[in-house]
Amino acid sequence: MRLESHGFRVAAHASSRDALYDFKRAMYHGAVVDLKLDRENGIEVMERLHEIDPSLPVIIMTAYGTIESTVEAMRRGAAGYVTKPFEMEAVLREVDRAVKTRRVKRQPATSFLDEIVGISQAIERVKQQITRVASTDSTVLILGESGTGKELVARAIHSCGPRASGPFIAVNCGAIPEPLQESELFGHVKGAFTGAIRDKQGLFRRAEGGTLLLDEIAETSPAFQVGLLRVLQEKEVRAVGGNQSTRVNVRVLAATNRKLDEEVGKGKFREDLFYRLHVIPLTIPPLRERKDDIPVLAAHFIKRLARTSPAGVKKLTPSTIEALKHYSWPGNVRELQNVLERAVVTSPSNEIGAGDLSLSRIEFDSDTGGERLLNLPPGGTTLEAIEKEAILQALRSQNWVQKKAGALLGISPRVMTYKIKKYGITKEN
Repeated sequence: MRLESHGFRVAAHASSRDALYDFKRAMYHGAVVDLKLDRENGIEVMERLHEIDPSLPVIIMTAYGTIESTVEAMRRGAAGYVTKPFEMEAVLREVDRAVKTRRVKRQPATSFLDEIVGISQAIERVKQQITRVASTDSTVLILGESGTGKELVARAIHSCGPRASGPFIAVNCGAIPEPLQESELFGHVKGAFTGAIRDKQGLFRRAEGGTLLLDEIAETSPAFQVGLLRVLQEKEVRAVGGNQSTRVNVRVLAATNRKLDEEVGKGKFREDLFYRLHVIPLTIPPLRERKDDIPVLAAHFIKRLARTSPAGVKKLTPSTIEALKHYSWPGNVRELQNVLERAVVTSPSNEIGAGDLSLSRIEFDSDTGGERLLNLPPGGTTLEAIEKEAILQALRSQNWVQKKAGALLGISPRVMTYKIKKYGITKEN
């Protein structure tokens, strides 16, 4: 709470496992780690963090302060050391110093670009676009299905550009209730509405000098869209309930898995804002359109999972790789990563077989001329489960347009509606 009151964004975790899981999926400028943990000490956690990001400043915190532990922590890469009980000002000084050092000695600009793994021409074009747009300050609209890596692309644009030393803040607009979107992004003044017990600085202000990614931009309210248009045009924000505007120096990136032009046609998204965001569109192809990348991505994830899994390094059999290549991946790269993580944990041997993947959905694979490939799980299944999975995949592949999904399955819109209700299918399934 004290760190947040001084303008830091903080993620707190009760276990090293949760912290490492989060750290691999987000960008942080520093870490504060307790020396004495349940299963391992803070120095070991620090070293695991440094395997992922060698330049991360880590401050070790302990109630068992001795000269020996201090020397050991600093020798093995700690950026600072505080002893409990401590004055909060001491922690603030250490964190502030560490973050400033991080900005001077930040990650190489290529780090996040290198995380975009693949050998296909499609992914190479994406990398080339990132390199070109990174040097500009233009607004970029990142388009792609869920799980294709839109946030990773945004981080690469930020880290390869002149704002790399500034903050990168990613916000999922769809996760913020519509009445609170303006407050979260633009801030509010005390008394602006019920529950506004103090002034709040919005995310635009906190991203000053850096980059703000507005993910799921199509999920924003009309009121927020008006405010965002004003920010893009005037380069200033006005807090909810305030009467003064503040200049901001922030590069805005937006991302969506929807077709915004269609949302404009439906009256769900402002046309003028669409053109403001659509200055530079960058489209990430779905995984099913770049199957040459699947073996490379799989090897990349297996290697990374080996760092944190007690099972160590596991190998993929040739038949497993073929199964991966013939699956249509409606959840894209994110689904591939999750499938492999589950297989690493559950596979009883050092080799991951095709049966360990649990790919139990009906496939509609363009490489087989529309042939339906059915991979049954080793333990068997039911026809109803197969039908539900088929409907789910058809809906995902057609961006949840029921009419198109029904056509893919050869059933009428009426029957599709009935099946969706029967199985209780929602986007959360």
